[in-house]
Amino acid sequence: MEWATQYGLQGTAQAVMDVTPDLCQVRHAGDAIRHRHYELAEKLLQWEKINTEVRSGVSQHSPIFAAVAMNHASLIERITELQGMKPEVSDYDGKTVLHHACENGHLELVYRFLKGGADPMLKSDIGRNNLTALDMAISHDSASARVAMVKAILSRKPALTEPHAYMRRIAKYDRLDVLNIFIEQGRFVERSSENWRMTLRTMLSSMAIDTFPKILELCPEEHFTDDLIANLLKNACYPNREKNTRKTRCIKLKISKLLMEHVRTLRDGDLSSLIYETLKESIIKSIKDDNVPMANYILSFTGLLETEQLPSDYFLQATHYYNPQSSEMLSVMIKHGFDVNQATGRSTHFMHALTCLKETGVTVGVVKAMIPMIKDIDQRNPDGDETALMHWLCPSYYTEQIGEALTLEITKLLLDNGASLSSRNEHKLTPLHMATMYCYPSVVKLLVDRGAEVSAKDDWGQTALHRATRSICRDPGVGFYDYPKQLSNAVDKIEILLNAEADPRAKSTDGTVALSPLDYAWHRHASLRRMVEVYTASAEKGGYPVDILNFLRQARHLLTSCAYEMCDKRPQGDEVKIEELKMSFELLLGYGFDINEHDARGKSYLDISLINASSRQYHDEDAPSTEEESWLLMYFLSKGADINAMNDSGKTILDRTQRVRLRNLLTKHGALPGSQVRN
Repeated sequence: MEWATQYGLQGTAQAVMDVTPDLCQVRHAGDAIRHRHYELAEKLLQWEKINTEVRSGVSQHSPIFAAVAMNHASLIERITELQGMKPEVSDYDGKTVLHHACENGHLELVYRFLKGGADPMLKSDIGRNNLTALDMAISHDSASARVAMVKAILSRKPALTEPHAYMRRIAKYDRLDVLNIFIEQGRFVERSSENWRMTLRTMLSSMAIDTFPKILELCPEEHFTDDLIANLLKNACYPNREKNTRKTRCIKLKISKLLMEHVRTLRDGDLSSLIYETLKESIIKSIKDDNVPMANYILSFTGLLETEQLPSDYFLQATHYYNPQSSEMLSVMIKHGFDVNQATGRSTHFMHALTCLKETGVTVGVVKAMIPMIKDIDQRNPDGDETALMHWLCPSYYTEQIGEALTLEITKLLLDNGASLSSRNEHKLTPLHMATMYCYPSVVKLLVDRGAEVSAKDDWGQTALHRATRSICRDPGVGFYDYPKQLSNAVDKIEILLNAEADPRAKSTDGTVALSPLDYAWHRHASLRRMVEVYTASAEKGGYPVDILNFLRQARHLLTSCAYEMCDKRPQGDEVKIEELKMSFELLLGYGFDINEHDARGKSYLDISLINASSRQYHDEDAPSTEEESWLLMYFLSKGADINAMNDSGKTILDRTQRVRLRNLLTKHGALPGSQVRN
């Protein structure tokens, strides 16, 4: 039946009435009217079941509400003839017939229902608004119908128990014509400060440019406190949720100017009480939203900086969280006293601007505009940790936001304006150290090409080359566990530093050699090959003996890490990664690693890998099955692993295995307990 009433299918409706009459309800007649299928509605009203229900009286499902909404005269008369008219009864939305008539601008029906005793102050249950018929008349789009309906309702002299609600309704829809009617009839007698505040805020948020001057005149003078002004300006600075366009900003600025001119008139031109604390939120919001006209207006009419009423860190709050987002905003801020060199706690304004860069040409343009204004291009952190501008630019959590190209561009600008490559922070780290640890290889190359000292050491006696070979080397945009990319970038940096004559044998304070693969993930095949090639080329160039095995032994558990990862990847079915790991494993064996040697705890690689695979059975649903353990065991045996190798305690892998299935697998392939091996 719902399908029939929606699409006007009279045959379908008749079939439903004949076969399943219990499914036919009064509301279906109203549905047919709302979908403009009036013939079907007439047919339903003639049907005995629905006709009887309609005659029983007006209910919330009565078709009269739909007929009034659609202004269908004959249906209104027909339904009224059947059930009479009860203007106080509402539909399932809580709307009476007068609500529907006002909502749709049916003036003749409004007159008729008012004459019939309808209460225009009866509230509906629409959401949380509880709207009256007068509310709906105020919000109607047609000016002529709106004015006529409001006059008709007010002519009944209803008691406006909440005039502020109608004030806000007028403000929301910017109804100057309705406001004039209310003024003529003396309907506004509101004295509550909070209600006036809400009305003015509604006008700002809805940009009621026509009614705002009138409302300002109506609002009693005593309500225009500094708090009210600050609150209104703050709301004017908030971006419109639906539209934050140049047009909406201009309207809000115009409303703000109307407000301030009105206040200026009331106070005889004295705005001295509007201090920084009063307007700070408005300033911050306008800077954050890059609302240049609003920021300029708020800062200019107060004359705050000229009268020295602000604290020395005036723009601290605005710039600590919201840096200027455009060169235009920067110009406005500078005009009103902004100093890029001013200290703001841990940094200066310019240092903080570097940390807040985003990948937009606008904000990068702000930094470009600031650079020529810097008095000391090598300025340090005001809090004494000796961090200079070049140190601030390099950390990955800053550079990741702006991308490689823009990081390079800003770095070049700093260097072109005299930034020092030899500056040190509190740990004696140079910009090259920082770039090697946290920035792109291209930035490292730029610093090296510009003359950065590759042999400079920090407090730990480490050069940039030391930093490039360590696991702390994290590049922007590279995931924490994206080892292939991390290592690829690290090798790029190592090659750049070695080509710049960095000493691969330089030792740190703890005796660590600069060129040493200390990261646990160096077993990755591509990076492993490249690292060996770089080491070999460096040794040959320096005239040192080439000892690849000794070089790789400096890394931690290369074979173990590789075996562990094969154990982890196998259940995931990632055959590409498995093959790559097998290539790495075989490459390490080719460089001279012994598959049967023990680690520092006396365990063989086979022992470590199989026990690791077995332990995951109890904790990980993706752990390898016996079949996969068999694959791992057979792979190790094919490479020459000794299944009966004993650890320092004289135990074999069979002694250390608790799981029955794995013990059976090992026994099947000749594993023995340590006691038998010793005998």
